Amino acid sequence: MSTVAKQVVDLLNSSNLPKLHKAYSFAVGTSERTPRDSVDILVSEVNFDFTESGSNQYTEQIQRLAINVFYSKNTKVNMNEFEHSLMSFFVANGWQIVASFTGHTYDPNSGEPTISFQIKRREKWNFKV
Repeated sequence: MSTVAKQVVDLLNSSNLPKLHKAYSFAVGTSERTPRDSVDILVSEVNFDFTESGSNQYTEQIQRLAINVFYSKNTKVNMNEFEHSLMSFFVANGWQIVASFTGHTYDPNSGEPTISFQIKRREKWNFKV
């Protein structure tokens, strides 16, 4: 099954983005812990809006994804540098950053720092009934 979230995860995992350990879609693997010198990312679908441009035909889909970044509890990663490179990666691949960073929070169970934001893109298509 290929979803938009899975496509973005595959793109991230093949990107050689510095410090990225692994990207996941929908759920983070619980058997692996984020290494101290790298980062895990969770990609989830938020919503999809359809737009029509006359003739009662949908011609675009606006796709919105949530990006959750997980650092290890004792991370050695420069979070600011990683997040800037991650945002640049998304922009270079046709995505817009639409929800600003709200600041880092800490997972109450693990104590690991996290940060979340959203991205979106317009996907044009010619769907005919």
